[in-house]
Amino acid sequence: DAVPLGVTPWRHVTQERVDAFADATDDPQFIHRADAVERGSPLPWPIAHGYLTLCLLTRDAGELAPMPDVAYNLNYGVDHVRFLRPVPVGARIRAAVSLIGATLLPCNAQGKYPAKLRFALRCEVEGRDAEGPAMVAETLGHPIFHEE
Repeated sequence: DAVPLGVTPWRHVTQERVDAFADATDDPQFIHRADAVERGSPLPWPIAHGYLTLCLLTRDAGELAPMPDVAYNLNYGVDHVRFLRPVPVGARIRAAVSLIGATLLPCNAQGKYPAKLRFALRCEVEGRDAEGPAMVAETLGHPIFHEE
């Protein structure tokens, strides 16, 4: 059974952030630019990249499950990610986060990677709750514990 961990803080999705993500990932698709409508977008506003949404919420999700003995958490992957609705530039987003699995693993030669955690993220766009989530995903992480 899933264990609810809470809700991440609201994150504002600015045009500047979307532009920086587009530049960093070499994704110049016009639907993300400020002039998207003028350039023929079928939507009435520019939209954030789905992967930007995923990146922003994954970072915040880890803060909902503080683990005092963990030095840092390595991303292991993402399962079942779906981008269900566009996130308009200018919107605020947050995620409801649940722990959906934890697996103890044998340590590697360096004594690391003793566990794998699975989190479920459900992205909410402020003011659009009735339409359902913008994104759902299961993220995987390896907590790395402090040296004793």
